[in-house]
Amino acid sequence: MDKEILDKHWQSSRRLLWKVLAAWFFFAYVIHLFVGALNEATVGGFPLGYYFAAQGSLFAFVVIIFCFARAQEKIDTAHGVDEETGGAAATVTKTPAGENQ
Repeated sequence: MDKEILDKHWQSSRRLLWKVLAAWFFFAYVIHLFVGALNEATVGGFPLGYYFAAQGSLFAFVVIIFCFARAQEKIDTAHGVDEETGGAAATVTKTPAGENQ
């Protein structure tokens, strides 16, 4: 596999990683800063801040995981390193000692 293609793949993967980490940080920490203001409204007798902090963050994390997997698959396919075609895994060779090169 061409080193330039692998470098572009890694650059795209890193860009996606930082976006996912930013979304995770927002739902893990930033949204909790507004819980006090959100608690003025209620849903089903519970403060709205409870739903955003306890339930909404968990839901957001699951959505982030699925979005990350879909986006990473698109990146892999675009750079020819997806699991369907073998990609970079097909270029790994074994040495006589059985170690990957």
